[in-house]
Amino acid sequence: MKNIMSKFVFILPSFLFCVPGTVPRLNAVEPIVVNEMQVVLIDSVDVPASQDGAIAAIPVDEGESVIAGDELVRLDDRKTKIEQNLAQTRLEIANENAKSGLSAELAKKKLAQEKQLAKEHEFKKRIADRKAENDVSVQASKKAELVAENELKRATESRRQFVDSVSQSEIDNLRLSYERSVLETKQAEFERVIDGLQAEAEAEAASSHQLGVDRYTLELAQAKVDQRVQELQAQLQMHQLKLAELASSMQVIQSPINGVVVERYRNLGDWVKAGEPVIRVIRLDRLRAEGFITADQLDSVVVGQKVQLTIQRSEKNTVQRAGVVKFVSRELEPVSGEIRFWVEFDNASLDVLPGMRLSLSLSVNQ
Repeated sequence: MKNIMSKFVFILPSFLFCVPGTVPRLNAVEPIVVNEMQVVLIDSVDVPASQDGAIAAIPVDEGESVIAGDELVRLDDRKTKIEQNLAQTRLEIANENAKSGLSAELAKKKLAQEKQLAKEHEFKKRIADRKAENDVSVQASKKAELVAENELKRATESRRQFVDSVSQSEIDNLRLSYERSVLETKQAEFERVIDGLQAEAEAEAASSHQLGVDRYTLELAQAKVDQRVQELQAQLQMHQLKLAELASSMQVIQSPINGVVVERYRNLGDWVKAGEPVIRVIRLDRLRAEGFITADQLDSVVVGQKVQLTIQRSEKNTVQRAGVVKFVSRELEPVSGEIRFWVEFDNASLDVLPGMRLSLSLSVNQ
């Protein structure tokens, strides 16, 4: 009984000690707080001139907000505009030449006509060959000549034997018929020679027109080549126009980012060289907070982690921002042994400026 009471007395003070307070949470971990961080720019651009030239216009002032693509500076573009117009005119001429195709069409017509003439003379040659080969008229004339000669001989012999058997007028008529037959035979032979010559002439004409066909075939091929060259010339002029348009567009210096113009390095009328900075533009609607953590905190800070930022705008004014860890270095600073990291956050109201100090708080899950 005494032992039991002693155990009760030992336990009771502990119970009484615990009742008034809360039961401690053994797994609670304090959040990580990083001080002495600084707001820096994510995007800061010294916008350069794209080519040499004199500044003709600066349509923006310091402090003016711009968006990507806005015109910041315009160089003297009179020469490039003229070159662009010349390239446009050359392109139109080249397109008209490429579209016409008259040379090829004319060559096609000439070739078709020459083929038709060659075919026509080929038929004429065949007809002339057939006529030259045909000696029926010559043979008929010779037969008629022989008949007339025979009749004349018989009549002459008959009159020699019997004077009154055949009159002199009949003899004269028969002689005339014979002489006519002789002439007709010569005429038939002559016409056959002419037919042969005509066949040769038609053969030469057909050969000449075949040469014409070959010639116009080559002309058509050349016309097609010329047509293709004209099409390529049109493409070349199109590329020349694009180059001229690019050169003209490069006379306008545009803002590469959304931001605010904070400095103009050159003035109206100044001559600038390609690559030389002309205007500085910074982005303020999204900023970066940079700072350092210890090696012990490295495993607790990961890329993509959401954090809470307290930014000191002045001694009495702070603002809160939600941010996201974007980078954690894998190198320790050689002097301090700390690790560099940064957080990005939105600044749509533009009330946070680069250079402001801030602190960061992030929850750690054990």
